[in-house]
Amino acid sequence: MAKALIAAAYGKRPDRSYIGGCSNGGRHAMVAAARYGEQYDGYLVGAPGYRLPNAALAQLWAAPQWKALATPDASMPHPFNPTARIADLGTALTAAERQTVARAITLRCDALDGARDGIVAHTASCQAEFSLERDVPTCSGERNGQCLTAAQKSLLGAVYAGGKTPGGQIIYSPFPWDSGIAAANWAQWKFVNSQVLDPAAGYIFMTPPRPLDPFKVDIEDGFKAIFATDATFRESADAVITMPGKENPTQLAALRARGAKMLLFHGVSDAIFSASDTVAFMQRLDRALDPALAQGVAGGRSANFARYFPVPGMAHCTGGPATDQFDALTPLVRWVEQGEAPEALTGSARGAGNAGGVNAELPAGWAPNRTRPLCPWPQVARFQGGDLESAASFRCEAP
Repeated sequence: MAKALIAAAYGKRPDRSYIGGCSNGGRHAMVAAARYGEQYDGYLVGAPGYRLPNAALAQLWAAPQWKALATPDASMPHPFNPTARIADLGTALTAAERQTVARAITLRCDALDGARDGIVAHTASCQAEFSLERDVPTCSGERNGQCLTAAQKSLLGAVYAGGKTPGGQIIYSPFPWDSGIAAANWAQWKFVNSQVLDPAAGYIFMTPPRPLDPFKVDIEDGFKAIFATDATFRESADAVITMPGKENPTQLAALRARGAKMLLFHGVSDAIFSASDTVAFMQRLDRALDPALAQGVAGGRSANFARYFPVPGMAHCTGGPATDQFDALTPLVRWVEQGEAPEALTGSARGAGNAGGVNAELPAGWAPNRTRPLCPWPQVARFQGGDLESAASFRCEAP
C-alpha cells in the first residue's frame, strides 16, 4: 500500500525497499524474506525469534522447575499490574549465582581469542571448553552465591540444552554459554516473562487455543498443539508464525539471484531466542543454496547474500557485558546499493557519557568507549596486539 501511494504521488516506485527489526521484528523480516521476496532489497534481521512458538514453550517447560528451586512463597510485583504479584523465580538462581557462572565461563573461555579482555569472542570453542559441572563449584553446604547445588546445575544445563518433552522431543534450541548470563535482561526473560508473556502461547501458538497456567502446562500436548490444525484453524501456528521453509530455505535463492541481501545479528547471551538457532539457520541456508555442501563437498557459501554477526555478551537485542552499540543498517544499504559486502561491524561500549544511553552492566575495567569488530559468522575477532580497548587491535579471522 505504501508503494502504491508513493507511485501515485511521485509517479514512480521507490528505488529501494528495506525491512528490519529485532526479536519478533527479526521474525517478521525473515517471514518477509520467505513470503514476500520480491518486495524488499535489504533485510535487517536482529535476534530473530523465527521459531517463536518453540521458544515460548521452552520457557513454559522451565517455569515450574525454576519454581521448585525458588524460595517457597517468594513473590514480586507483577510488571504490568501494580495490584498483583507473581512468583519470584529469580530466587532459584540469584544474581550472585549467575555472576558465579559468568565468571567461570569467562575464566575458561575469555583467552580463546588471544586476549583476556572480558569478552568471550570464540563462542564455538567455548561450548567445547566450558563445563558447568567441572568449572562451577558445587555447593557442599548452604547456598552462598559462590556455588550451585546439584539441582541447580541439572536444571540450568537442561535449559541450555533447549528442554525436552516427556516423550523426549527437543522443544527448542540449545543456548550458547556466554558471560551475559549475569545480565538483568537474562533474568527478566527466564524468571518474569515466562510468567507474564509466554502463557499467551496458549491463545496464539496452539490449536485449539486455550488458557495456560505457566506452572501447569502439559508440555507434550502443548508441543503437538503448535503443529496441530482443526476444522476452525486450518493452518497450524508453526505454519502461520514461523518462517516458511525454515528447515530448507531454498526459496531464498530467488533473493540472492536478484541481488537482495540479508544482514543478521544476535546477542550471544540472548535468553529467549537462541543465537545457536540463528547459527543453525545459517548452516541450513548454506546447504539450501549450495547442494554440494549437503554432500560434504567444499563449495560456495551463502556469504555473498546473507551474513550473520553475533554480538558476544549481548542479551536480547541490547545490554549485557557487550559492545552493543553498532550501526547495521548503513552497511546493509551499502551492500545492496554499492555491492560492498560488510567485512565486520564496529561495536562500541555504552559507558559514561554515551549519547545513546549508558549500559550499567559494563565491567568496571572497560574503557567507556571500548570498541570491537563484530565479525561475520563463523569468523572470530582475534587479538593482534596493541590497545585492548580498540577494535583496531583485533582482526576477523577463520575460527
